[in-house]
Amino acid sequence: MVRLMAALLLFSAVPAAAQRTDSTAAASAPSYAPKVGGYLQARETYEDGPGLTATLNRVRVSVEGPMPEHFFYRFMAEFQSAASSPTSTAGVSLRDAWIRWANGKWSATAGQYKTPFSREYLMSISTLETPNRARIENLGPKRDIGVMAEYVLEPDLRISAGVFNGEGQNASFNRDSTVMFVGRIVARPLPHLSVGASGTASGDDSTRIQFEGGIEFGGFALRGEYVRLERDGDDTRDEGWYGLATYRVAGGFNLALRQEAIDRRLGAPELTKLDATTAGGWYDFAGGKMRAWLDWEHAKPLVGDEIDTVIAQLQVHF
Repeated sequence: MVRLMAALLLFSAVPAAAQRTDSTAAASAPSYAPKVGGYLQARETYEDGPGLTATLNRVRVSVEGPMPEHFFYRFMAEFQSAASSPTSTAGVSLRDAWIRWANGKWSATAGQYKTPFSREYLMSISTLETPNRARIENLGPKRDIGVMAEYVLEPDLRISAGVFNGEGQNASFNRDSTVMFVGRIVARPLPHLSVGASGTASGDDSTRIQFEGGIEFGGFALRGEYVRLERDGDDTRDEGWYGLATYRVAGGFNLALRQEAIDRRLGAPELTKLDATTAGGWYDFAGGKMRAWLDWEHAKPLVGDEIDTVIAQLQVHF
């Protein structure tokens, strides 16, 4: 009887041990399940002349996730309003499609993504303090296809350097056989102060420089940028700047004030300069999934009438 009971205990223990081993292995196995996300922005705009216009400013859907051996991937597509022309139609376009290797402080990225130039452009538009970016974003490179290396020492230092086709997003090949080099360094020398600089070089075509600075203390924040674009063979240059001040009033309420100027002399002498003032604020709903903006902008071009615009925008993350 004793031997029989011992045998039964032995046989019952073996499956239990195997079950524990299987559950432990399953718990320790890494998960490569993709994460789906995105956001939607609905906008109402009132402008002198056109009047009231309703648009879907942006609808973005992204898929991202980890892979073995420290690799990650991301894919993002966007439906964007074609507000630049009354006759143009909005459409869907590929924005991000990259593979990244990251280990410790180092990373390397290949594919299509934002080039490391200008804080205003590198910030997600879903987190900006105003519905529209400052106009200096048009002086810098945007998304492009290439490779980039980064060294990050959070939160004090980030160094980025990459080489890109220079043709912009979704270009199937490098048409002029030259490449664009982009470099950026951002540092935090003091707890409340950040400074940075970026630069690009595109063969014999053009060069860009960018400088930025920011201060954050309590509920107050101030940041600004300067960008200059020069092309070989031209005696003039494109340049622009902005200064932005924000203040957290209470809860999710925030105020924003921005002054900016852009001077585009290269290829557009008749539209050389524009000054603009933007005032308004935003509200972050509880839970962090929704944001609302209300802004007024007064734009004063060198040629033509001054333009007043009011924008109300609601955003939801999913």
